[in-house]
Amino acid sequence: MLLINTGARINEARHIKFGDIDYERNYVTIRITKVKAKKGEKKPIPRLVPISNQFKKYLKKLMKERNLTMEDYIPTISTSAMAYALKQHTKRIGRKDWYDFSAHNLRKTFECWLIALGIDGFKVAKHLGHTPSVALSSYISPDIFSNDDKQEIRKILGDLYSYSEKRY
Repeated sequence: MLLINTGARINEARHIKFGDIDYERNYVTIRITKVKAKKGEKKPIPRLVPISNQFKKYLKKLMKERNLTMEDYIPTISTSAMAYALKQHTKRIGRKDWYDFSAHNLRKTFECWLIALGIDGFKVAKHLGHTPSVALSSYISPDIFSNDDKQEIRKILGDLYSYSEKRY
């Protein structure tokens, strides 16, 4: 849920605390991000990521049900456990390339969904923490979704689409 609703990398997601959520403005602060050594970065640069009201409610419910505090990390499995679970699930549903599926595919899916819903590619690049050149060369995909697909995406991402347009 955390990966598909934020576009975070698995390592970024593992370091998000409930206290990193701004419940008033519907943002998550990702404090541990990928360090871009080629750009001379020596420490992570935090980024603000918008979340939907739907996902915010899910996080509040999770926190309450598990009696967690603002200092607790949002529960996330390890990279190896995620890889195993995704491969098993994609194999079971009949994906031909199940052995290539990874947590990073969820990040790419999130990106494709935002593009399909009409969010500008440069805004998506900012959301994912990329430069426009990286986004254009590696991530931004053609719109391959039908109207029915887009309705399903809107159900999953909730009102993120409307918030994202306002927040960038």
